[in-house]
Amino acid sequence: MTLSVESHASPTLSGPRRAGTVDRVPSGGWRVRFRTPDGKRRSKTFPTADEAELFRAGCERLYGDQPSLTLAGLAADWLDARELSGEHRNMRGERSLWKTHVEGTRLAEMPLKSITRRDVKAWLDEVKAKRAQAPRKGQKAPTLTTRPLSRSVVSQALIIVRQLLQSAVEEDILAANPARDVKINRRVASTSEGWTFLTVDEIRQVLASDATPFSVRTIHTVAIYTGLRQGELWGLKWEDVHLDGDRPELVVRFSHKGPTKSGKVRRVPLLAPAREALRAWKAVCPKHFEGLVFVSPRGERRHLSDDAGWADQCIAKSKRSKTGPTHTPGWKSRAGITRRVRFHDLRHTCASHLVMGSWGRAWSLSEVRDMLGHASVTITQKYAHLSAAHLANAAADTCAAPALGSRLGLAGSAASHETLANKPVSDARGPVTLGLLAR
Repeated sequence: MTLSVESHASPTLSGPRRAGTVDRVPSGGWRVRFRTPDGKRRSKTFPTADEAELFRAGCERLYGDQPSLTLAGLAADWLDARELSGEHRNMRGERSLWKTHVEGTRLAEMPLKSITRRDVKAWLDEVKAKRAQAPRKGQKAPTLTTRPLSRSVVSQALIIVRQLLQSAVEEDILAANPARDVKINRRVASTSEGWTFLTVDEIRQVLASDATPFSVRTIHTVAIYTGLRQGELWGLKWEDVHLDGDRPELVVRFSHKGPTKSGKVRRVPLLAPAREALRAWKAVCPKHFEGLVFVSPRGERRHLSDDAGWADQCIAKSKRSKTGPTHTPGWKSRAGITRRVRFHDLRHTCASHLVMGSWGRAWSLSEVRDMLGHASVTITQKYAHLSAAHLANAAADTCAAPALGSRLGLAGSAASHETLANKPVSDARGPVTLGLLAR
């Protein structure tokens, strides 16, 4: 049973804001949770609801306005509470976003009650003007690139600020959320592709590479033919791998250390290459940590950012020779793939070839949506990207179809075209000619 102080007297937007909440604790007492002017969360328990409410009212008189509570002061407890709840998948990422793009800014140091929509927009413009960082592989400090931050990173930073300010509204610190209607303006479409996929020949090249160990080739095969996310691959357990029966499938329950991105369990049918690769791997793989299908070379759970050695690895400057290479080639390069293809693009590879029908019947977008675990087909539409060869074949098939004149039994001469223009065809207005319709 929980009793909130709002049940005693709900505050209005124009009335005084209430400080603190009262709720029932399992021991039977009543707990008051409140925040001091320096932003610290405090709590005190009383035997009766009346005593708790009396104390809460005193807190309201002392701390109700909380003039010095800043966004940064609220964030520390808010992030801790989210992590302790266990309901959020990527707290490490959220803390990184806060530290990199919000902490230390003017917005973070402003008192909550003085933050306006204009302040949030000014902070957002600063974030959008930042440069993206290069991966910190073997480097002590990140280096900036010439690329702007991706729209995804900017959007995630804005979500953190919006949710944080919304928590202040729910705690009656603010009357309204100043970030509620702040949006990111769409950028001009780029002529370059943000993602790619392997061609059929490149898939064959990757999976047949003698330079790649069998265990790693198995990862590549499963990633390409199931479309699982990177975290879902590292969270896959043998108990959820069903290789036999009429419907071989994977039951995707986890992503790395937590639930899937959608929070739902889904069943992914096993295409023949993935099923045979898993069958062969299961026969020779050692007993793995926690029953995981894929683990690190040390036999432990792989990190979320682990790409199983797919990309080239930067050699630390302290370990480089003056004339030697700066990178150690990854399995992608060793297989002869020289263009930019990320490990996550193996997921794009699966979706694209299912849509194109490269492996048999072409799948509909709704079928691919269910396979990949998207929330809506709108997200899946970007995977309808077709290769140049696929379009060329479609164009060739179109040109190979009989021309209109041939279907009407006419030759391709100029006289025939004139005859065709005057040939009667059916129309709602009665017998007319194609020449008349063209007008």
